[in-house]
Amino acid sequence: MSIKGKAGTRSGPYKKTVNAAEVDAFRKAVGSSNQKDVPTTFITRWREGEFEILNRLGISLSSVLHGEQEYQFTQPIEQGKTYEFETILTRVMEKKSSRALMQFLYFESEIVEPGTQSGVARSITLIIVRKKLVHD
Repeated sequence: MSIKGKAGTRSGPYKKTVNAAEVDAFRKAVGSSNQKDVPTTFITRWREGEFEILNRLGISLSSVLHGEQEYQFTQPIEQGKTYEFETILTRVMEKKSSRALMQFLYFESEIVEPGTQSGVARSITLIIVRKKLVHD
């Protein structure tokens, strides 16, 4: 099934408060020794919008590969602050061979401070879906 026409699909908004326990657990998991700042990759934890869209499109996690992850910041993520984000499937590309269909899904999440709507960060993710084609 082609999902090319699904670009523009949205999920959210989601609201997250950055708490010290989660930041400490993340630091430990990634081996960060910086005890002062929230690691820039902390927002990797905020990917539920991507998973919700994949689920709505009927795409099993067992068929996906994580291709790329990019973060752009206008200001640092801070402990104790609450952030809001929405995820959008911005682009879908497909490549078909005689045996498989590869779908390249690009997701963007814009992270803002609620109330101010001030953009704090953007997360851009590439997910690759591989589907074997059935031959008669």
